[in-house]
Formats: sequence, C-alpha cells, structure tokens
Amino acid sequence: MIKIIGITGGIGMGKTETAIQLASLGIQSIDSDDLSRKVVEPETNAWRVIVQRFGRECLNEDQTLNRPYIADIIFTTPSEKSWIESIIHPEIRELRQIETNRIIQTAAKGSKRILVAWIVPLLFENQVNQEVESVICVACSRTNQIKRLSSRNWSENEMTRRIKSQWPVEKKMQLSDFVIWNDFSLDILQRQLSLTVHECSL
Repeated sequence: MIKIIGITGGIGMGKTETAIQLASLGIQSIDSDDLSRKVVEPETNAWRVIVQRFGRECLNEDQTLNRPYIADIIFTTPSEKSWIESIIHPEIRELRQIETNRIIQTAAKGSKRILVAWIVPLLFENQVNQEVESVICVACSRTNQIKRLSSRNWSENEMTRRIKSQWPVEKKMQLSDFVIWNDFSLDILQRQLSLTVHECSL
C-alpha cells in the first residue's frame, strides 16, 4: 500500500524541521522548495525563460538566479508572480512525481506500507491536496513565526509580503486532516509527528 502525505503550513513554521524528523521515522520526503531550485538551475528550460523575461540582471556571477532580486519583483507585482508560477509549478509537479516513483521503486521489497511525504507550502493554493491521502498542517504562533523569519535576515516589509502571499495558516489548519503545533520543544514535535504519521498509515 502506498500513501502520500501532504505537509503544509505557514512560512517559517517548521516544515523543514518536520522533514528532518520524518526521516528519523523512516519516511522520505520531497520538498517543493528544493524542487523549485532544481527546476531553475542554469541552462534549464525554466531558467532560460526567466532570464529572457527579466534580463541578465536577474543572475548572480555563477549564472544562478538572484533569488532576492526576483523575489523583490514578484512580491511587489502580482502579475509577475502569477507568470513565474505558471512557468515553474508544472515542472515542480513533474519532478515531484519522478522523485516519488523513484522512492517507491527503491523501497524495501515486501514492504506492506510505503509512506512518502510531500512538503508543499502552497498545497491548498495549488490544489495539490487533491493528490494526497492526508494533509498535515505545521503551525505555530505569530510571535514564533516572526522570530524564525527574522533569523533569515529579512526586513519586516519582506516578511509581511511573503506571509501575505500565502493563505492564512488558520485556513490551512481548518482544511487539513491533522495539525501539528510547533511552538514547543523538538521532543514534543517528534511525539506529535510520530502519533500523526501512525494515524496516516492506518
């Protein structure tokens, strides 16, 4: 039996740490943020289209995309955000399926249950919830969210723009099958995950 679990939540609320803890439980995860970087590596199709759109000013010296430069464009111009998403999201979806198939094919023979976690910040926004068996929302207080985002050296304005670019976490919590509240210790996060993954595997 193969089950795909969707992991979502607000920005800076602990999805990356959740992936680390899932690995300790023997569950492989596929992070959409990682895939978004892969699909725009130098000389890929998406990279070429983006450079053609924004000019070579959007490149670093090593020819990778200057993500802060592009973020400043797309988070201030909704039409540009929609355009770039129309370019990279289909490629992310295709690569995610390739990675999922690879995990399934390399799983231990005879495994009765195979769980794969998809970490997708925009899971509901992009209707990816329709492709998974269960959805787990990782959430925390606004205070802790801001504290974690501040550690990324983002300005207050940048944090606000990025938070507003996603659905409110309260809405994601309501639509999810399970909610993990990540305001406490790592040990409590681990326990919540262990119990929730058990429920997802039934």
